Amino acid sequence: MLKIIASIIVAGACGWLGISYSLELRRNAEYLRNFAAGLAVLRHEICELRSPTEEALTRAGEVAGIRLFPNTKFFNVPELRYLERILGKTDLDAQRSAITRAEARVSALLEDAESRSRERGKVFAAAGLSLGLTLVIILI
Repeated sequence: MLKIIASIIVAGACGWLGISYSLELRRNAEYLRNFAAGLAVLRHEICELRSPTEEALTRAGEVAGIRLFPNTKFFNVPELRYLERILGKTDLDAQRSAITRAEARVSALLEDAESRSRERGKVFAAAGLSLGLTLVIILI
């Protein structure tokens, strides 16, 4: 009886790990999608409507559902760090070009995250379940 309970726990834990990593890959892609939408709103607010920076960031954050700046998730992305530093401190053309570069970088990151989610997501879920079942066979 103890072997059966241990087997179920091991199989469940391995399956849960694989599925949770798969879901994390999907969440990262969704986060990047929201961030890209926020940048598009930010560009519209600053470049077309000429809203003050704080107002534009607030509206962009409302649309994206996340705080755009400061954002520790993208601390190592130079284009986004540069954009954060110059927002509201330079002329309109410099801000427009920085936002455009940031959108291009986020778009590339999103493409990478979506392909990683498609390729690896199912693999990790299946690997977790397979490893769990293999350990169950070994334990029994």
